[in-house]
Amino acid sequence: YDNTINIEIGPNAIIDFSNDYNVTHRFSASIQDKAGNELQTDSPDFIINFTRPTPVPITITDDNKQAIITFSENVYGNENKSTTIKQNAFLLEDPGQLGTARLLSNIPDNITITGKIVTLDIPLVGIANGKERWKIKWNDDTIYNSIGNSAKSYIQEVDLIDKTSSKVIKITTNTLSGYYKLGKEINIQVKFNKHIKVTGKPQ
Repeated sequence: YDNTINIEIGPNAIIDFSNDYNVTHRFSASIQDKAGNELQTDSPDFIINFTRPTPVPITITDDNKQAIITFSENVYGNENKSTTIKQNAFLLEDPGQLGTARLLSNIPDNITITGKIVTLDIPLVGIANGKERWKIKWNDDTIYNSIGNSAKSYIQEVDLIDKTSSKVIKITTNTLSGYYKLGKEINIQVKFNKHIKVTGKPQ
């Protein structure tokens, strides 16, 4: 007899972890104190929390060197919050199709965790041309919230930002060849290999 009652879920109970939710439950029991007095049989509601940490869409920094993952809550490397998330919890995949940048490894160079924000240092080599579409993923039982629930396995495709230089690929004009006085404007079309931003008046 003490002030604590432990309640165990029976062996035939079925718990579905496929969704995120809280379960509110009320139970009834015959409970007596040490003197044999009957106590209140209807308990207050208690909550079983199955909520998992979930990410918002992953973003890539402008220099393509880091991936930013923001979870719905603070995250940890195990159920009791005693370790941080390991580097190999995250996996990177490079299909290697049209892009010019490549991955040196399928795990991040380093990870930084600040509360619910995880930053991955990407082992990048080469200059991205914007056609890279890589995958970032993790599996069950690698990332946990403060009450010990693990994040679901997750995979997302991310596009790198084009960092290649602009190049002139063609120059044309509809003005006839000849001699023109100083100050005369001549229409010239300059075609680049990508969209550019022009400031001022080119001369």
